[in-house]
Amino acid sequence: MIIQQVAPPKSGNYSRKEVDALVARAKAAMSKKGLMASDLGAQSSLEGEVTKALTDSDWTRGYILANQLVQTIDAIQINRAFIGAKVQRLQNRVKSANVDEATQGQLTEGLKDVLQKYGDQDFAAANRKINQLYGLIK
Repeated sequence: MIIQQVAPPKSGNYSRKEVDALVARAKAAMSKKGLMASDLGAQSSLEGEVTKALTDSDWTRGYILANQLVQTIDAIQINRAFIGAKVQRLQNRVKSANVDEATQGQLTEGLKDVLQKYGDQDFAAANRKINQLYGLIK
């Protein structure tokens, strides 16, 4: 993944408004793609780091981190490899969670649906279904 450094504005400072705009853009992109924070992999802590920078009124750091978050989200493609990795993460989470029989049945049926959508190459629908299944696990 290529991360571009952002040149600071001529004044040398960013504003909270600029950072908030990037965060909103990142959240909109995540929602549109159906991404969860865990889908960002090693970059999953970026949103928290942006929030901390905003809390510290460090707009420049917040802007750079928010820009990195946007670039990370933009680089993610919902494809066969992405869905395969997300299914594996879901299965690992299910193994470590204590789910009752009814929930296990829902998960099993849901995974069948995911595999059908995966086979049909409808990766966006498979991703949405996986997100629903994550919601069943406490």
